[in-house]
Amino acid sequence: MSCKQLNKKSAHLFNCIFAKGINLIRLILFLFSKLNIQQNDFVIQLSSTGVIDLRVAVCSTYSENIDKKYYGASKEVLEFLAQSGCDLNWGSGSLSLMGLSYNVFKEHNRKIYGYTTPKYVNYLEDLKYATHTIYDTTFDLKKNLFESSDFILILPGGIGTVSEFLAYLEEVRSNDKLVPLILYNAYGHYDTTIALIDDLIKRSFNTSNVRDFFKVVDNIEDFKKIYGEINN
Repeated sequence: MSCKQLNKKSAHLFNCIFAKGINLIRLILFLFSKLNIQQNDFVIQLSSTGVIDLRVAVCSTYSENIDKKYYGASKEVLEFLAQSGCDLNWGSGSLSLMGLSYNVFKEHNRKIYGYTTPKYVNYLEDLKYATHTIYDTTFDLKKNLFESSDFILILPGGIGTVSEFLAYLEEVRSNDKLVPLILYNAYGHYDTTIALIDDLIKRSFNTSNVRDFFKVVDNIEDFKKIYGEINN
């Protein structure tokens, strides 16, 4: 076979492979458009060991005036999550339990993603280890925090934390979002919140299955069991 014939055959083979490659790309793009996959529909990250790293959204208080017992109860849960290889989504806070969350995950060299609004950008100077995103409103913040997390942990908190819990509960309940929601009821902190939900059920403002959309735990051992179910 002459060089001229060989070059002609090679060019033909290249054109065939190129055309098939273009068709394959078109097919993939078509399938993705039909599936309507959007950013943040799911979060999958592989660690160096090949194990899937989960991103946990931690909601908690920014108040420094709380009883110190809540620090201890929260720290053992946060330590467990960081040691288990989880990464952190949180509200870019440096004080109280929010600051505790940041420090624990930082100490364990985990990835930290902060979600905040323009009102609080001045506080980011003390949180340089994290990657922050600034949203115009707390509504946008909650939505993006929810959509980028594999599960949500509600530690002791005030009105802001309770509002996050109720917003995420409604999102999970009404829109069939498969995001586990855990209410950490340390020292009975959320007894009154749970009582409110039970009262709404009792008076038929909600059906009893609303309790199926979140888990309540008050100690580290029960929390580990629920985490094991999430991570399997």
